[in-house]
Amino acid sequence: MRRNLRSALSGALIYAIVGGLWILFSDQALSLLVADTKAYQELQTYKGWFYVVVTSLLLFMLLSRAVKKTQTLLQIDPLTYLPRHFQFSLALDKILKSLPHGSSLIMMDIDINNFSKINESKGHEFADKVLLTLANKLKNEFRDGALIGRLGADNFGIAVSHHEHSDSFDVYASRVFNALKRVSDKLDYPVQASIGIAIAPGDGKRSRELITRATAALQNLKGKGEGLFGYFSRELSTQLQRRQLIVHALRQPDCFSRFSLVYQPQYNALSKQVCGVEVLCRWHHPELGPVSPAEFIPVAEEIGVSGRISDWVIRQAYKELSDSDCLAVLPRVSVNISATEFNDELQLQALTRLFTHYSHFARYCQLEITETAALENPRANSQLLMALKALGLRFSIDDFGTGYTSLAMLQNLPIDEIKIDRAFVNSVEADTSTRRIVMSIIDIAANFGVNSVAEGVETDSQLKVLQETQCAEVQGYLLCHPLTIEQLKVRLKAERTQNAEVLSVNAPR
Repeated sequence: MRRNLRSALSGALIYAIVGGLWILFSDQALSLLVADTKAYQELQTYKGWFYVVVTSLLLFMLLSRAVKKTQTLLQIDPLTYLPRHFQFSLALDKILKSLPHGSSLIMMDIDINNFSKINESKGHEFADKVLLTLANKLKNEFRDGALIGRLGADNFGIAVSHHEHSDSFDVYASRVFNALKRVSDKLDYPVQASIGIAIAPGDGKRSRELITRATAALQNLKGKGEGLFGYFSRELSTQLQRRQLIVHALRQPDCFSRFSLVYQPQYNALSKQVCGVEVLCRWHHPELGPVSPAEFIPVAEEIGVSGRISDWVIRQAYKELSDSDCLAVLPRVSVNISATEFNDELQLQALTRLFTHYSHFARYCQLEITETAALENPRANSQLLMALKALGLRFSIDDFGTGYTSLAMLQNLPIDEIKIDRAFVNSVEADTSTRRIVMSIIDIAANFGVNSVAEGVETDSQLKVLQETQCAEVQGYLLCHPLTIEQLKVRLKAERTQNAEVLSVNAPR
């Protein structure tokens, strides 16, 4: 940046000196050569026009050079010298138009796994070395006329022609993995990638279609592991269209007009009295109908709007529970927090500001954090959670036992509750091993002095086992389905009346 400024300043200084010398000496030369005043004035005019023409030509040359350099930067990645997305698309369109009959074209979208962690742990210089080394290895591996481009920060694209009698499509993914192995060997650091594959002309006859569908195949691999590859399919096409509708709707400022909340009560396992409620978000899409949080929350996390959803849920829950007077009789209100929020300092700070504003609600609230969400940086998470805990909030680990560092989380984070995943509850009555796991989780909770809640209780026999294993609280369809705020108000009133009658019967006479 400084070098560019120095170059610009030097150019401007040279221009000023040359211009000044031209004006000074050209005027003196005319005064010596021309005595006639009228002729002198005419020559001064011509001299001025000459200066304008020359400087205009110089300016044109400088601007042309700058525009050409800018275009090059836009078209070619300066690190790998590969075409960027736009230039790659133009080149791909040309290849598709000239694709011989009976031939196919393989489009691969290659995403380096955990590239952000490489940046964080090894630094930007090493991350650039990974990109450059991979680009060179891909060039060496695909020297047979393949089109290679850098489509994003950690994405490469490869388009290669496939002839009818050549090897299967899988061989191209194998060649990419070979290149990745050579990168790992050279840098002495494991580098893996996932590959989404689309095949022309069946999956698309234009670059935009083909790249989009290769990306859809890549997205389908997320959460399934590293170092995988997958193909686009018609089923993925339907999923892609559905996802695009969800993305578009979530980005609209009025998307919450079709959101609603329901509340699932949580009960003491023995007395079956209400201990709290879990707030659940519902969305009725105008075209897709009801969309499950399991589907739209991951999309919201990807496009960066999960924080907006959490903000709306907290504000709306406080409004509904306060207006209905339910908050006054509920010991606890549990709200789910997105994994991306939990691992993002700015979003957690926004959450802190929100609960500072709703300080009365903070004393009732418990944030449920999925176990896998908290694994990225436990120490940093602990500091942020302590700031929220100072406001009166409680914290629960959702889906306990399904991750890898449950005990470390209990040790490092200020947790108040663990929730036993419904996958364990489903088989707790029939499977001895599962019952032992559930008993161990409940013992862990007791030893750490935190509450235990079993979710997804649907049968009397499941409830009986959980009571025998001394699980503190339960929730599920056996006890109560999720309720609207109006239904919750009626339910809580009925339970208060029932409890009052029990107390009246048991009172000493």
